[in-house]
Amino acid sequence: MHIALIPSGNGLGHLRRAILLSNFLIKFSKVTLFAKKKKIFLFKLNNKVKIKNLSIKSIFSKSDIYKNSWVKKFKNRDNKYNFYFLDNFPDLIRYKKNLIIFANFFWHRELNLRNKQFIEYEKKIYNNKIITMGNYLFQKKYMDKFNNFKIPFFGSYKKSLKKTSILISFGTAYYKDIKRIKKKLDLMIKKHKFSNVPIYLDPKLYNKSYKKYKIYKANYSRKMYDSVRVALIKPGLGTTEECLQRGIPVLSYVKNTFGEFKFNSNILVLNKLGYKFNNFESAINFSMKIFKDKSKIKFFEKNCKNLKWHGEKIVKRNLFLNIKDLK
Repeated sequence: MHIALIPSGNGLGHLRRAILLSNFLIKFSKVTLFAKKKKIFLFKLNNKVKIKNLSIKSIFSKSDIYKNSWVKKFKNRDNKYNFYFLDNFPDLIRYKKNLIIFANFFWHRELNLRNKQFIEYEKKIYNNKIITMGNYLFQKKYMDKFNNFKIPFFGSYKKSLKKTSILISFGTAYYKDIKRIKKKLDLMIKKHKFSNVPIYLDPKLYNKSYKKYKIYKANYSRKMYDSVRVALIKPGLGTTEECLQRGIPVLSYVKNTFGEFKFNSNILVLNKLGYKFNNFESAINFSMKIFKDKSKIKFFEKNCKNLKWHGEKIVKRNLFLNIKDLK
């Protein structure tokens, strides 16, 4: 069996999930990952996984969200791949039926683009019994109408022992007020607002002069995440999962960003895994407060440990249970 994984190129969280899935699927199948090679070094990818240098980005348009030229590259590859694992825009439904859509939402739904083409895509997914899979907490309710499976978080809970820092990161998503945030943060740093607590800071907010304040550029490595005690982030699922896997409380700053992140932040609050903020300075102040509260940290560690883990086992089970329908 040969499986192709085609993650969205819109954020590192998509690539992270595809790599975790590739590392698991390679144990019993050939796997080809379609992604930009220069980004893969951020994650540990099994060297048996074949890499095709291709970035899949969505092009948003009221007339056609799925204008991506990459789709044509797969049109005549039926004999090469048994299954195609797709991300959250189902472009290949035009040409293929042997698809598995691993997504928590569809972009055309989130952007309220409901023209005839998008409706037709959803009909094909439903009528062809295409499998959809998504995280059991963060998948949107509308995915339930398809042949859908809820998946626990990948891997297992692994409490970090040396939590000494705070992470401040907004990922690749656009924030309308990012310039204001940068200016506000610079002022707070120079006023020693962080009391010598080591900070890992988003690269787009970082300045080399911050190093003297014990503020370092975030590199999103395992070592970095293992040292984080509190995370102030834009709650994309990739960074969020890294935090939950280590018992790190997630402080979500969601002003002026996409609805996906506001939805995720609400889920985190509802499940007592974090807090939501619309004021950046309030979020900073609270991150310092909770950093010093040992009982609160233990509370979040317990809640994270009790989440459902080992989602890769569910992926494998559903893959083989439905293999006849996918061929």
